[in-house]
Amino acid sequence: MGFVNVTIFEKPEEVSWRIIDALSQEQFYGYPVGNYEEATTSTKFVNMQTGIWEFQLTRATVAADVRAKIGNLNRSTGEIDPLGELAFDPNSRATTVSTLIRLI
Repeated sequence: MGFVNVTIFEKPEEVSWRIIDALSQEQFYGYPVGNYEEATTSTKFVNMQTGIWEFQLTRATVAADVRAKIGNLNRSTGEIDPLGELAFDPNSRATTVSTLIRLI
């Protein structure tokens, strides 16, 4: 079981994220731009299977400020195994950051 924890600081209406299959490039799960209305922290659990996944965090403009963590929840022990964290560098003009995740 995967989890995504998103913390939005500024311009929530400009933030989106998605998990895609890294091989087929098909979207598995995500939240589109306009889904968030206020600065918040949100956690979603996702039934991810074994494979290679790409987690993408996107902002419509550089004014949006967001950080996300993705990980794996061990349903037997309840322990959380962090797999990656994404954030935009304060000086970055990038609108998308991503990381690859391999689930065995």
